[in-house]
Amino acid sequence: MFFPPSAQGRRRFAPSGSIGLVGPEDLSSLFATTLYTGTATAGEVVTGVDLASTGGLVWNKGRSASSSHFLFDTLRGPNAYLQTNSTSYQYTATDFLSAFTTKGVTLGSSAYNVNKSGLSYVLWSFRRAPGFFDVVSYTGTGVAGTLIAHGLKTAPAFILLRNTSSEANWVAWHKGVAAGVNSVEFNTTNAWQSQGQFLGTEHTRAVFQGGSQAYYANQSGVPYIAYLWADAPRLIAAGTYVGTGSATPLSVTCGTGWDPQWLMIRRVSGGNTLIYDRVRQQARGAGPCELAANTTGIEGGQGTAPDPVLAAPGFTLTTTWEGLNASGASYAYLAIRASEFQ
Repeated sequence: MFFPPSAQGRRRFAPSGSIGLVGPEDLSSLFATTLYTGTATAGEVVTGVDLASTGGLVWNKGRSASSSHFLFDTLRGPNAYLQTNSTSYQYTATDFLSAFTTKGVTLGSSAYNVNKSGLSYVLWSFRRAPGFFDVVSYTGTGVAGTLIAHGLKTAPAFILLRNTSSEANWVAWHKGVAAGVNSVEFNTTNAWQSQGQFLGTEHTRAVFQGGSQAYYANQSGVPYIAYLWADAPRLIAAGTYVGTGSATPLSVTCGTGWDPQWLMIRRVSGGNTLIYDRVRQQARGAGPCELAANTTGIEGGQGTAPDPVLAAPGFTLTTTWEGLNASGASYAYLAIRASEFQ
């Protein structure tokens, strides 16, 4: 069985960032949004992102039916998965994802979770590369302020992590949220909280820092997995904006003023984490296409609010919906620049 890239997918481009940091010209080989329809038969999904050679993360979500967000990475292996909408510990299954390939991933024959016949799915693929994205596994020490090495070669803009061996909340850190409240329990709708509880403040081009509550990010002897997106304004934007509560267009500039292809937004005072991307918007046409990272809901299941318009110099909001644009509310976002081939 063979799953070709979607019509809105991206051409493959040879990376130029094997030495030093990657740049905008490398994006087509670093990140992809890929749509496919399940068949309940094992086969390859071609994304155009080589995860077999350098490693990375695959984030899977069912679009047309309620399902978990399944995260697979090359450090834990293709059979191990975590769910961003759940506190559940790491599970393993051979019929979900069976391999990372030089062209994408190989799915198993799972009849529901990632490959149910006739259901629509999305895969977001993130390749490990300096200046873009990294996956880090480590064992907690129980000592507040422990420094954990990473390979971004630049400071992180966004960190998402959790312990893999027992039930626990996901922890996220965002550089743009006000100091003292820039960590959040990602799988909940809670407000952002004191960063010292979860993660420390010393996040540099070489390390990130565990916080004072060892259970969340640094419990002694406990294994953790961390995903880090680089502070790289030419590729990734991690910022904030304040809602107006008005349908009058609100424009938010991303990085150096580029087109975003993928966008994640969460209200600082609490709410769902909403993910949008250009590929699903083009495929769906009319209607909202958000997926909430902390729920099992279907695409567009949060309501009827129009999607953010993803176009330079960033994105534009035309809704009064509190999930995106409540008056006076602060929102944190993470955006990835569109490839030159899109």
